[in-house]
Amino acid sequence: MKEQINNSLLFFSLSLCGILPIMLSLKQSGYYIVPAYPFLAIAFALPFQPLVKGLMEKINSSSKSFFVFKIISYFLLISVFLFSFSQKGKIGRDEKELQLVFECGKYIPENTTISIDDETYIAWKLHAYFARYKNISLDPDNSQLFYLHNQDLPFSHLHDEYIHLIEIDNFVLIEKK
Repeated sequence: MKEQINNSLLFFSLSLCGILPIMLSLKQSGYYIVPAYPFLAIAFALPFQPLVKGLMEKINSSSKSFFVFKIISYFLLISVFLFSFSQKGKIGRDEKELQLVFECGKYIPENTTISIDDETYIAWKLHAYFARYKNISLDPDNSQLFYLHNQDLPFSHLHDEYIHLIEIDNFVLIEKK
């Protein structure tokens, strides 16, 4: 039992290595914590390992009910794989933000920095998605060739200096002349 407790503490420590940095950072979202969950689950499961092992030894693997259980399990496993593959390429969350990134990416070359509003700067998902999918950085301080403006905010730049490229949701992408 002591070995299970020691191993449980090890896995719990590993899970904290993934959880604590996310808790301290404002730039990250909750879904970045997902890789730490298996370590946390193992940490909580390890102390119960001797009990589960004893129960498993009592299972009659040659019984008809166990055969039915295996068939249902295989069916569910195949169903999960089919469902997972059917979701390939579909956007599950943050569809508006990703649409903005991909549409802007048609006009903005990779490895570019674009200007944004000061208030939009704290939209950390936009930073992450622009960097991840298009290798584009967002800068609220310096004037760049491209400017992504949130139309919910007042427009402080001169309209004559920019060409309107696209409008997506409540954002407009403009380029200096």
